[in-house]
Amino acid sequence: KCDQFEPRATEHALALEAAANGVDVVIATARPCWTVPKTFQWLKRHNVPVSRLYVKNRKNCTVAPHDLKTDMLRDILQTYTVESFHDDSPWNYAAAKALGVNAVYVPGNEDYWVDRGIREGWNHLFQLTN
Repeated sequence: KCDQFEPRATEHALALEAAANGVDVVIATARPCWTVPKTFQWLKRHNVPVSRLYVKNRKNCTVAPHDLKTDMLRDILQTYTVESFHDDSPWNYAAAKALGVNAVYVPGNEDYWVDRGIREGWNHLFQLTN
C-alpha cells in the first residue's frame, strides 16, 4: 500500500533543494529493516535524494515502538547538524522539539493514528503548537 503514495510535495522540494546545495538529506524510518530495499526503490522512483537512510532493528531495539524515531534522531544528532525534522507523528514532533531541533509537523496522516485508537497525542500536539 505504501508504494502507491507520492512524496509529500513540501518535503520533496526541500530534499531536492538541500541536495542541490550539497546538504545531506537524511531520512529516518520506523519501517522494519526488511523494507529497506523497497524504501530505496520508492525513493529512487520518485527522485527523492537521500544521503543516508536510518532504520532501527526492532528485534534488538530496547525502546518502545513509538520512540524509535526519537532514538534515531539522537543518533543522527551525533553526526549531523539537523536543520529541520519533518514528521507526521505528534510524538516524534514533540520529541524533536524537546531535543532542540527545528521540528515541522506534517499533517495528512491523522487517520493512521486515530485508527489505532491514539488520540492523546493529537491533544498534546495541539497544546504545543497553539
